[in-house]
This record gives sequence, structure tokens and C-alpha cells, in this order.
Amino acid sequence: KFEEPSDKYKVKNNMPLSKDEKKLYFVATGIKNAKIPKGIKRIVKAAFLTSYADKITLPASVNELDQDSLSLKKAPKVILHKNNRTFVKKNDGIYNKQTGSLACIIAGDNEVVIPEKVKEINEEISVMGRSKVIKKIVLPTSLKKLSGAWTRQIYRYKSVCFKGTKPPITKASKAYPGYEV
Repeated sequence: KFEEPSDKYKVKNNMPLSKDEKKLYFVATGIKNAKIPKGIKRIVKAAFLTSYADKITLPASVNELDQDSLSLKKAPKVILHKNNRTFVKKNDGIYNKQTGSLACIIAGDNEVVIPEKVKEINEEISVMGRSKVIKKIVLPTSLKKLSGAWTRQIYRYKSVCFKGTKPPITKASKAYPGYEV
């Protein structure tokens, strides 16, 4: 349980938040049903990294997901509020509606199907279920750009399948030198 120092952060649902309640900093290991408080706009880097949540509920207010903000070892049930203006959850991913950039892969099964409206996969993605062996990752025909480090958080995968006839543009990673597509 978190103590609440008045000068640094607030605590809601046993999760530390910024004083203005717009940023989520951390989700503790023991929280099984992580219901992110309404009003949270940003989930910071690695907020779920040590989480073992079985269920994650993201409110309509979330409009920023930092790199690896939703990364965790297992793939929980994810509920994204239907009125979220920034993100969509479809198939095995969460993506930004405006940019088409993939924010999170949800690796719950042996096959991961990236949503069809995804246009870009970069090294800023989160992976739920990152300790899982994925037999097949299916990339959509809508995919236009692919970063060299997009699989950085997916530790074990066997094959990648692209559904389109024109492959996406690939680029070397700037943040992770040596990662190539």
C-alpha cells in the first residue's frame, strides 16, 4: 500500500498519480484488476512493467501512452472505454486513431493479429504478454512504416506474415542501434 506524501503525488485505487491526477506512475504487482482512474491522460514509461494484472480498464481520458507503458509479462483482459478519442482496441492491438501508430500488442494467443488500420509500428510500442512464445505475427495491409526495433519487446516469436502485396517502408532504429528489420 502506498503512503500519500502531499508534496509528491496522490494515491487513487492504490496507484500513485501525479498531484493533478493526469499521470499514472505505477501499478503494483498485487493489483489484479487495474482500473485506471478517470481523468488520467498519460500512462508513463514502464508503469505496468512489474504488474500481474488479470484485467486492465483504460478510461476515455487516456490520450498518451509512453514507450513500454503497458508492457507486462502476461496478457490480461483489456477494456478500453468506448468513448476514448485517441485510441482503439481491435484484434490484438491498441492503436492511435489519428496517426495509425500501434501503441500496444496484446499477445494472448499463439497468433497475434495487428489491427487493419495500423499504418506504423515503431519502437515505442508496449507488449502485453511479452514472456509468451508467439508462433505468428500477422501484419495488416494498411501498414506503411516499420521501425527496425519494433520487435524489441517481443522476446520469442517464430514468424511474421505480411498480408499486403506491397511491403512497408523499413527504417533502422535510432534509439536501439543494431536492431534491423
